[in-house]
Amino acid sequence: IHNAINRELWMADKGWHAEYKDLLGLQQLHKNPAIWTIYHALDSQVSDAFQAYQILRYIDTEIPHIPIKAKGLTGNNYQLVSTSSWMPSSWPVNNVALAEVLHTSLAYWQGGRPDKAFTLWKSAFLESMYLSSSAGGFGQLPFYDAIRGELYRDFADPIGMAARTLVEGLFGVKPDALNGKITVHPGWPEDWKHASLEIPDLSIGFKRNGVVDSYSIKPSFSKPLALIFRTKARKADIEYINVNGSPTEWRHDSDAVGAPILEVTCKQAPNYEIEIKWKESKSAEIQSPDFITAGERLNLKSDEAILEEVYDPQKTLLNIQINDDKVSAEVIGETGYHTIFVKATQGQFTWWEALDFEIRPAIAVMAPKDQPNNSLRFQLQNNTTTELNGKVTVNPSRNPFTQNISIHSKASSAVIQVPQENLVLGSNVVLFESAEGKLIQSTVINWDIDNPVATSYDEIDLADFFNDQVTNIFRNEYRSPRPTSPTLQVPLHGIGNW
Repeated sequence: IHNAINRELWMADKGWHAEYKDLLGLQQLHKNPAIWTIYHALDSQVSDAFQAYQILRYIDTEIPHIPIKAKGLTGNNYQLVSTSSWMPSSWPVNNVALAEVLHTSLAYWQGGRPDKAFTLWKSAFLESMYLSSSAGGFGQLPFYDAIRGELYRDFADPIGMAARTLVEGLFGVKPDALNGKITVHPGWPEDWKHASLEIPDLSIGFKRNGVVDSYSIKPSFSKPLALIFRTKARKADIEYINVNGSPTEWRHDSDAVGAPILEVTCKQAPNYEIEIKWKESKSAEIQSPDFITAGERLNLKSDEAILEEVYDPQKTLLNIQINDDKVSAEVIGETGYHTIFVKATQGQFTWWEALDFEIRPAIAVMAPKDQPNNSLRFQLQNNTTTELNGKVTVNPSRNPFTQNISIHSKASSAVIQVPQENLVLGSNVVLFESAEGKLIQSTVINWDIDNPVATSYDEIDLADFFNDQVTNIFRNEYRSPRPTSPTLQVPLHGIGNW
């Protein structure tokens, strides 16, 4: 099953799994998964650490984020996510659901993104327990669901996920009693100075005093469990680690993705008192651009860490050159958001740092959706590192509008306004040709253009392109072909529901 998922559904160039693959016809991939495809992959341990980071970036960049706003609510980073980007919005394919949001936050914890996990987690509880009409409740749908709005009280789905995210996510508790061990990998914010949790199965306490972190962990399971303790490294070096008062060995996880990770394995004991003293040092930062264009060189640099290796699963780079604290490569990938991984070493730790960047076209046309009557307004964005000079032409095949233009590097042009006599109702072609020969073509739409009185339209007969009336779609019976495997099949009349 695992091999089939990666063979049939993993899209390496994009860095995420497809929602599904059509069984029949052209057997095409549904390339825009919903969040359940992401969080189930992580929860089922389908994804390795590199895949996990990439598919969570899909949620970052492709799934709508909805701001939470309320009178008296301070902070502007509280957000919920919808379950998909699918349209039209219909139950249950595009909703805002508390259990789904909480399960997504757990996926971020499982994928090594505790900061995003906590923000999403806290946002969900703020909305449901503090801002809803049922104080302290676990509603199924929040106010922000566009179709149903706030719905149901104390629904089982979010209650279960609230418990899981608190224990497994925020406090990072993962029992494996069958194999006689328990893993604890805390996921609270880095600036917390103390935290505690007490449930029937165990208790956890945490305190920070300067460079010393102290953890108290007491399992209460029916059998003794050895402890595997993991945490993100605060500093590049450790002065000592004591477990129950005695010095102990530890290791760094050289395969960790996103941050350096410390791991301590403790033999079975009734309780574990862990003390970690860090040596003062500055955390490594790798300098990289937020966006770049194909053909330019991506240059990465770190003043603190040694850069040893590059993993480029989405095939965005060419001719990679590595020299201690510097990486240089030519960008060749498709436009869109991408991630590469750089193996870094600082002090006693080695890990894979994830670097996110957007590949943008050299020139982009930026036009407001709402255009003025009988006019067209837009700007050109120069995404390259050099100044561009050239000519912009609108509707070159009819009565063209032309203007010479100069755009500074990484900057936008002045607003270009095209008069009515050069425009057509609907789609207007925008062409930019630089003095260096770079050519881009785009379209700006304005349906608020008055047609000349003499305008006439030709009707195009499309009958040859269809084999039936659209209104017959749900009158037919779809008897063959049918899948032969267990599946949520479409009913005979074609209107199905979950």
